[in-house]
Amino acid sequence: MPEISHTEYLGKQLVLLSYGPNDQYLIGANVCNRFRKETFNLYRSLRVKGVDPCRGSELLLNYLLSRRTLKAGTRSVTLVPYNETLSLLNADPNLRERCAGNRSKKVKQDKQDDEGVYEEGSCGDSNSVAASEMNEPEPWVILANMVNATV
Repeated sequence: MPEISHTEYLGKQLVLLSYGPNDQYLIGANVCNRFRKETFNLYRSLRVKGVDPCRGSELLLNYLLSRRTLKAGTRSVTLVPYNETLSLLNADPNLRERCAGNRSKKVKQDKQDDEGVYEEGSCGDSNSVAASEMNEPEPWVILANMVNATV
């Protein structure tokens, strides 16, 4: 079984599996989770560079689960080569910005007007718009016109 250790890259901790000094792997889902990437995109990018991610055996999966390296309930594990993955991450120009942790937090907008009551027709939902604001006739006007047109 591999030796499990942790390595840090851009302030993020990654699980490193070492089978020897020149045979080191990262867990693909762990890398994607830390750097906000999709596993499909990481694996595809590696394949384009001629590097094949390798699927871990059930024995390895059970070993990693017993060591609590993976979340309980994980059904498969994909290993990606350490050096090639770091090269790929280094080539991403936006990675450092994403890893900085400067996510812009959504500011909750007050749905009420200055007087503290909901605007007429809003029902407290900022996305709803009164028919008069959309420059469309009210539904009963449309219905009345349809009835008058058929008589």
